Amino acid sequence: MHPILFTIGSFEVHAYGVTLFLGILTGYLMVRAELLRRGETEDHTRLLMIVAVAGGWFGSKLWYLAEHLDRFRADPVGELFAGYGQVFLGALLGGICALAVLLRRTGRPLVPVADIAFPATMAAGGIGRLGCMLSGDGDYGVPSRLPFPLAVDMSGGIVPPHRHPGIDLPFVLPETPVLNTPLLEFLALTGAAFWLHRLHRTNPPVSRVASLSLLVWGWERFTVEFWRLNPDVLGPFSTPQLIGLAMGLAGLVLVGRCHRTTRDRSGGHSHPPN
Repeated sequence: MHPILFTIGSFEVHAYGVTLFLGILTGYLMVRAELLRRGETEDHTRLLMIVAVAGGWFGSKLWYLAEHLDRFRADPVGELFAGYGQVFLGALLGGICALAVLLRRTGRPLVPVADIAFPATMAAGGIGRLGCMLSGDGDYGVPSRLPFPLAVDMSGGIVPPHRHPGIDLPFVLPETPVLNTPLLEFLALTGAAFWLHRLHRTNPPVSRVASLSLLVWGWERFTVEFWRLNPDVLGPFSTPQLIGLAMGLAGLVLVGRCHRTTRDRSGGHSHPPN
């Protein structure tokens, strides 16, 4: 693992920060390409991204601080401006809320922007998972005997397996291989994101891409949490798993509604007749 990729003098370049930047850049380029294809201006594209990133950072920090109130009370300024403490689900909700406020003030509908933004956000999240993998920050899965790279040695990470609070097994050593769930999430999320991004070229009905994004993303998170090490909060389910379940169910309902609306408008057919 390489939590710190390299140093320049006393300045440390962290793996998670680099992948976070690459994720945001990828998301920006995807959103920019689709907005320009639809005839939007560069200025409007930049404004949407600035608002989304700012809202995402605030939402991410707020989620992290809510989960670690003891640390925040001990050092409010330090925890607020620390380089760590990013929670992706918080960033997603914060970005959506910030965009909703902006679009409401400008009188523009939210759903078409969600169609564009959701695949880009999914791609950014997938790339960010590579930072979790490189830094070994504890977002990996249970001990595993699967071959590399499906299972990896996280002994050089920020949180090695023998110190992970979610692993309570006496035989776990620092070098015990663990399931590489960040890699699995990277492959699943980026693959789905670029498929959904290309779906725009078929001019699908409004809300279809956003609905499919919620469906895919929610069920991906619900499934992978069975192997991750987050604490259970409701029966066998963790907080991210419950959120993933809610996203997946919402996506399933919206996909069905979108299909029915399209069928009704086309006189009972999935696509309008030529």
